[in-house]
Amino acid sequence: MTFVPTTFEQIDSASELQASSAPSVFSIEGSESAFGLKLPCWESSLFQWLITEASGKHISIPGLLFEDKEPGNALRKLRDSLVGATLCLQPAELFTRPEPKIVIELREELLRQLENWPDLASTKGAFVICADHLLSSRVSRVKSENKQRYRLPNRLYPVVNDDRPADWAAFNSLVLDLTRHVSGGDMQPVWFNQQNDPSIPTILHELFKNTHDHARTWWDGSEPSFSVRGISCAYYAVEQFPHLTRAIGKEVLDPPSVYIRELLDVEQNKLKKLRTVQSSKIRGFLELSIFDSGPGLVGRAKGQDASNFSPKEQLDIVRECLRKGYSSTENETRGYGLSKVIARLRQSKGFLRIRTNSVNGFRSFARFGDLGVSENADSDSAADRLMDWRNLYSPLQTNYRALRGTVITLIVPMGDVDE
Repeated sequence: MTFVPTTFEQIDSASELQASSAPSVFSIEGSESAFGLKLPCWESSLFQWLITEASGKHISIPGLLFEDKEPGNALRKLRDSLVGATLCLQPAELFTRPEPKIVIELREELLRQLENWPDLASTKGAFVICADHLLSSRVSRVKSENKQRYRLPNRLYPVVNDDRPADWAAFNSLVLDLTRHVSGGDMQPVWFNQQNDPSIPTILHELFKNTHDHARTWWDGSEPSFSVRGISCAYYAVEQFPHLTRAIGKEVLDPPSVYIRELLDVEQNKLKKLRTVQSSKIRGFLELSIFDSGPGLVGRAKGQDASNFSPKEQLDIVRECLRKGYSSTENETRGYGLSKVIARLRQSKGFLRIRTNSVNGFRSFARFGDLGVSENADSDSAADRLMDWRNLYSPLQTNYRALRGTVITLIVPMGDVDE
């Protein structure tokens, strides 16, 4: 059995004992609450754990999951979450429970629903997935897979049979729809440079194009048997964090929680001199993640297996990806660069997390927004520094478990449109 993790530490811990006892089977054990934790950065982290644990294994969903004796019903209940949808999109021939025929039926329902996305989104969140390995242009590995001609989601690829992502205008409309659906109303980032600030759609557009350019194939150019990419979105109202308004106890907070606590100025005494924001304007926090199952930033940048590099070397490679002017694409018109992502977030007092290969780093701009930025740097420049996820403000990287793919998560404070 593979137990579903309930903490970030469990995701980062290698499951060598589980793997050695059943190297060819991925059999989930856990409660519904394990899949439904409502924490910033959690769902995308669980996605990355899943694609790493299940890679190359047969998949079995026990009948007792969710106290339902029918594994098909359990998978149907899971399907509304990002991790459940990712399970549904795994190659059907890998399933032993439920049988592949049921998996294909559930998958077809899911893909039809995604055509209306984000209209089906709720305050619980939203996601959309591109299943590249299911496209009709690729050779199917199972005859039954050819029953349905799959296409990429129309909000991300609006033109049929056109292998180009949506343009910036379409992403701008998409972000507005996403924000409205998950927050239940019209919201906007608290700090704007101008009306209708394009920062968030610009960041998402460029990051998603990076998955299109670099995450659909493996580091050596080969096509993986399973390849997914997409966007997930969630909204957290300030009222959802009562534990962050209490005085600091002995509990250890994860970086997103520390970021939210600092931005809301709840540590009155400690942050009195550091207060740079008007937390009364903040109504909640918007989380947006771009995720993929590709070779990771290290594999993309170096064109080889990331395991050939030490954790420190991997961190240096990711930092290189963050430096101003860096672009891993040969098309100069596509070289937006992750440095400007950091610069935009710095202006918006946002939060950035990058989990790729053995690197697990973040930047928080609630405090230390100018960390590493030279005095004569222009407003578009930002440092390439990543803080260690486990050790908070330490730049020294912990040796993390290598995970498949890349997840880049942005968190931005949101307020009312009329403020």
